[in-house]
Amino acid sequence: MQRIKKRLIFIWLLFAVLALGLGGCATPSLQVESISKSENPQELINKLEGDIAIARKNQINVLAPTWFNSAESSLNSVKAYLDDGDELSKILDGVALGRAQLLKATDIAKVTKLTIPEAIKARDLARSAGATSLGRDYSNTEDRFLELTRAIERENLGYAQKSQRRVTDSYRQLELRAIKVQTIGEVRRLIEAAEAKKLPKIAPNSYAAAKKKLAEADAFITENPYAKEKMHLLAKEALFMARRLHVVADRSLQLEEMAPEQITLWVESMMHAAAQKLGAPDMRDHSFDQQLENILASVAAQQSDHDFMVEKVKTQQNDISYQQKQIAALEGKTRQEQ
Repeated sequence: MQRIKKRLIFIWLLFAVLALGLGGCATPSLQVESISKSENPQELINKLEGDIAIARKNQINVLAPTWFNSAESSLNSVKAYLDDGDELSKILDGVALGRAQLLKATDIAKVTKLTIPEAIKARDLARSAGATSLGRDYSNTEDRFLELTRAIERENLGYAQKSQRRVTDSYRQLELRAIKVQTIGEVRRLIEAAEAKKLPKIAPNSYAAAKKKLAEADAFITENPYAKEKMHLLAKEALFMARRLHVVADRSLQLEEMAPEQITLWVESMMHAAAQKLGAPDMRDHSFDQQLENILASVAAQQSDHDFMVEKVKTQQNDISYQQKQIAALEGKTRQEQ
């Protein structure tokens, strides 16, 4: 009895597999409209090629890949027929077939958009973020997306709808990765380079500050992938700190090789050069704090002068504008009216 049951189950499964196979191989009916022999074959081929290019731009090649590929194959065939000087009827039949296949692809693409809208939107966002540069991970997700669209071509809409969540999530992860590569990829590269050169030991505080900024930017992007203004601001701050880490570490290494007096004279020379440029008095016989205060006071005075001149120019421009309006108002009036 048990053997009979097993045999019956086996037969039932065999029929189910055969039914699925036959359903997958079935080709939906295709309406092919004949073309008049009075038409110019080269113009027809050019038109079909243009239509296929537009369809590709509209992503018909992924929304209905099988039928789109068939249309493209028909186009390549009729091009070869024309080059080989084949019969006109053969060329026209090939163009007619390509047209029908492209029309079928366009119709199926409409069904695809209604069947898996979330996956399509997630794919568009991922591509806009630059996910195509992520190599194998992107191509693997793209393959899974094409499985959905091919299932729709086979009229297996249920499978496509059930499976779109997994593909959607995969595209969203790729989008997030792509955003992070674009915004904080350079920060990661600089920090990794610093770690390879053992700079954290030389400038531990600067390293910690750079890592903290990177973590803040990374966490914000994960939670707010579309808050681009804030995202780029945080990324800019993180990039600044990562670059600063390298500068601080390089200078620290140089200072290790300098004697204390050399370090003091080097700092003094920088402040003296700044004071000279600002026209400030030479205060090298004072403490570094006093020299710095002298420089800052000179900067503040020059800034104040600059602000005063800017305001003066604005006032003059306003006066000129007023006078021009007065002149315009007087134009056209008689001398007695003026």
